[in-house]
Amino acid sequence: MTQKLTLTTAESCTASMQVCMLAEVPGCGAALQIGYVVYSKESKQSCLGVSLHTIDIFGLTSE
Repeated sequence: MTQKLTLTTAESCTASMQVCMLAEVPGCGAALQIGYVVYSKESKQSCLGVSLHTIDIFGLTSE
């Protein structure tokens, strides 16, 4: 059975370094779907669905 995997990243401190490294791999476009670089509370909430409560507890750059 063949599985089709996709990858989405969400980065803050690394400012898309992960996506840049992946983009160097030939054919990565077959799996890499999207890469987010988000810094503010509002963008983390609206783009990624992170609750403000979670951000308040763990901070903006929590693992």
